[in-house]
This record gives sequence, structure tokens and C-alpha cells, in this order.
Amino acid sequence: MTSTSTEGHVPQHSPSARTVRAHPDGHPLLPYLLVLPATAYLLVLQIFPLLQEFWLSFTATSLLNARSSEWIGFDNYLSLRVLDSGRWIWRGTLVDPAWWNAVWNTVRFSVVSVSIETVLGLLVALVLNAEFKGRGLVRAAILIPWAIPTIVSAKMWGWMLNDQFGIINDMLLSVGLIDQKIAWTANVDTAMFAVLIVDVWKTTPFMALL
Repeated sequence: MTSTSTEGHVPQHSPSARTVRAHPDGHPLLPYLLVLPATAYLLVLQIFPLLQEFWLSFTATSLLNARSSEWIGFDNYLSLRVLDSGRWIWRGTLVDPAWWNAVWNTVRFSVVSVSIETVLGLLVALVLNAEFKGRGLVRAAILIPWAIPTIVSAKMWGWMLNDQFGIINDMLLSVGLIDQKIAWTANVDTAMFAVLIVDVWKTTPFMALL
């Protein structure tokens, strides 16, 4: 009698068998085809315009004739000019106080908004994770601000914050918190606060999902 020992034997699988297990539908390119629309969207509407703007920042380009652009290097950012009087001055974006003020406002807005949205999003997620009656309905309602298209929510808040017919001013006047209508987005003292409120309202549901 002969016996065959299988001790220490490692079964060998053909490449076709491994492929079938990795791709049950038999099409190894399907994952790439599924992400192709999103990738094309990012390339065409996000990455390409960003790269184009970066390139245009090194040129002297007119909006009336964008095809005729002249390469000027870093002159838009920083350049040294000699006046007729012989005095030298620095010109460009990097020495423009308005640009640095915009950078500071952007940093301040980003830090404050992300911090508030993270904390509120965590609190909302903890509440929605608890068991209570009507939790499904509350979960759906919480996502409404995030699900509304940005252009729609921007227009809606623009009407609500309007200093002439906005409901925000009417509500605050009716309870006596203000004594006159406020142009929330046109006033330097209230514009940042108004935009922060809108952004927190819009993005907190997304942070709760994370």
C-alpha cells in the first residue's frame, strides 16, 4: 500500500482563481471605473482651475483678453520699483496690507469655524447615538442643512440677514435685543460673525457624520 503525505503541503491557487475572489464580477477595472466620474470632476472643476490660476499669477493678464499674457515672474507678488525721484519702493501682493488682512481673516475664520463645528458635531453625534423615540426622524432633520445645496442656503441666509426685509432683524427688534436694523454682512463689525453662524449651521451636520 502506498500513501501520499500532505504534511507541509501548501495548496497552489491559479492566478485566475485569485482574480475571481478579488473581483467577483470578473472585471478588475470596475473599481477604477466607479471613481472615474468623481476623479474627472476634481480634475476639470477643481485641480485644473487651481493650477491655471497659479500660472496666471506669474503673468500680466487682462480679463478682457486672457489669451494675451506676458510672463513677469514674481512681480505680482513682490517687485522693486524705482520712482522718477530716484526713491525705491516695494510693490506687490506681499507688501499689500489689504492682502495680509484677508489672510488674517481667512485664518481666523478657519480656526474658529472648524473648532466650533467639531465640538458641536461631536455633541450632536453623541445625542443621535442615544436611544430615544423618534431618533430616525431627528437624524434625518439634522442632515437637512448639509443636504441643501450651498447656493440655495447662501441665498436663503442672504434674505434672512438682509437689513431691509430680513427676518433676523425683525425677530431681534421684536424682542428688544437691537434698536435698529443691522446690515449683518455689510458691516465690518458683524460680517465675520454672520458668516461664521451660516458656516456652522451648514457644516455641523457633516462633522456629526464623521
